[in-house]
This record gives sequence, structure tokens and C-alpha cells, in this order.
Amino acid sequence: MTARAQAGAATGDVTTGQPAAVQIELEGGPTGLPPEIRRQWVPPDLPKVKIPYNGGYEHFERLDVEESGRLVFRWTYRSRIAE
Repeated sequence: MTARAQAGAATGDVTTGQPAAVQIELEGGPTGLPPEIRRQWVPPDLPKVKIPYNGGYEHFERLDVEESGRLVFRWTYRSRIAE
């Protein structure tokens, strides 16, 4: 997420009181996945995250757990990018 999007995440939606984005933590998956990728800003109601990595996609699904104020998404599987 860009710095501009992160700034918007802090502001949120005035009409609903919901944040525009929440910070999440990606758990599991490849050990080489950089720490800065493991922390993402996403819409608050997003159930799944797909991260492009090393010629494929790493898929993560939301858990009903919060750690350090972040939502946790656990790795579920990897798929390859179609060419």
C-alpha cells in the first residue's frame, strides 16, 4: 500500500465510522517472504489476501484473531501465475 493509502487508512470513512483500511499480519507461507510484505493495509472486511511472490501467488485467509492490534491472515496455499 502506498503512503497516500496508509494516510487514508488512518482517516477512515466518516459516514460509517469504519476505517478505510486496517493493518494485517500474514502468518505462515514461504520463509523468504519479507517482513514488509507480511504487514499490509487492507479493507477491514477483506476475507482473503493474494500476494504475488516468486513466480506465483501466496494465498492467505483471515482468522478471527487479533495480535498486537492487527488482524491475522494465515497462509493456505500457493498457486502459479498462468502465462
